Amino acid sequence: MTKYFIAGIPGTGKTTLGNYLAKKRNFQHINIEEGDYIHKVNNEKEKFIEALVEDKNDIVITWGFSPYVHYIDFVMKLKHAGYKLIWFDGDREAAFISFENRERNESPETLAQTIEAFKIQVNSIDQFNIVGQINPIQINTFNENHQYKPLDQIIAEIENKNH
Repeated sequence: MTKYFIAGIPGTGKTTLGNYLAKKRNFQHINIEEGDYIHKVNNEKEKFIEALVEDKNDIVITWGFSPYVHYIDFVMKLKHAGYKLIWFDGDREAAFISFENRERNESPETLAQTIEAFKIQVNSIDQFNIVGQINPIQINTFNENHQYKPLDQIIAEIENKNH
């Protein structure tokens, strides 16, 4: 069984890779930001973790979580239960552009709020040293041309990094 937990800054391709693994490699993809998963993290954390650990399927969890103690505790419990923690980061300007493009169809007010939320999220990640706290495998999902690396290349990097 392969168990991945992929986090990182917004716009780095977490959900895209999760969907790809589900489609091409039969992973179960759990995007914490969809459905009632955030409710489970907040209100049924131990039961939810137990179910994730006992599940015999290959699982990829994606989540751009905020640096709250409760969320960090959830992530660390998954790590101690055998999930490989992966952090997507790298070219932050390219990530911002990707994030902004994804939100382009929103109203100008909503777009402005979303961009401000991006900045707050990235600043919080840095301020609270999330990478230092959870000690994940770090992957730069962008190439030298500020474009996303091919998904198979990102997967190969993940599989080749021992942690």
